[in-house]
Amino acid sequence: MAPRKRHDLDPSSHDYATRWAIHLRKLVDQRRLSPAEFWERLKVEGLEVSHQTVEAWLRGRRLPRVGDLEMIARVLKVADYRKILPPPRR
Repeated sequence: MAPRKRHDLDPSSHDYATRWAIHLRKLVDQRRLSPAEFWERLKVEGLEVSHQTVEAWLRGRRLPRVGDLEMIARVLKVADYRKILPPPRR
């Protein structure tokens, strides 16, 4: 089954969740992970979130809990969890 097409997100959005999703998508894509693979790796690392939660992060509909950021960074092989946060608006 082919993956669903991602919804376009507005990079000029002032909404933090949208900017988070854009940045997270970029990091996930750079590691050549599908959303399902990203979710699986989170599970292996011990982060118990649903596949729907990960999809909501990638669509800008939901933000992860602060305590989950380190585990997300570990899965994405980012040494400092603050690097997975979107850059500040200019």
